[in-house]
Amino acid sequence: MCGIAGLVGVPREPAVLEGMLGALRHRGPDDRGTLALKHATGTVRLGSTRLAIINLSPAGHMPMRDARNGNALVYNGEVYNFRELRDELEGHGERFQSATDTEVVLKAYGRWGRGCIERLQGMFAFALWDPAAGELSLARDRLGEKPLYYWNQGGFAFASEVRALLASGLVPRRLDRAALAPGTSSTVSRSRRTRW
Repeated sequence: MCGIAGLVGVPREPAVLEGMLGALRHRGPDDRGTLALKHATGTVRLGSTRLAIINLSPAGHMPMRDARNGNALVYNGEVYNFRELRDELEGHGERFQSATDTEVVLKAYGRWGRGCIERLQGMFAFALWDPAAGELSLARDRLGEKPLYYWNQGGFAFASEVRALLASGLVPRRLDRAALAPGTSSTVSRSRRTRW
């Protein structure tokens, strides 16, 4: 279990992200990392608290970046078929620096774009910044086994837990009665892409 969080276009971003990661500390006591990525209209900040299971070495540190294309990933979960995907990606000439499924997800996105989600078998939630497209993509497994929450009001924030969004100070601690009203419906999407 890891914790992921991130921000785009909110005030006091570094302090806000640190507060969010503090609320996720219990999800990943082995490592913690942040990354600030500048783009044309501001900064994307990604953060992670890591529980090292598959690869215990520092090579699994997150946020993880692909040196070839600049993509950056924070990830929580387990992709059960990552070894098969890694073999396929190596057949396409990809080289790996770690033995993690995190890096497989990162390289899979680089090879297949958002279509990589259809190839992932397992339980996962991730956020990936694609600097060439100027897009932040969020995705989770088909059954929603790994949590991923977001807030999008004058800025954008996401996290593995609601408590991290509340710790940001951005999300008010109040019930949205309109969302609970009879006759309203909500839809859950497996992925969300936001262009900044």
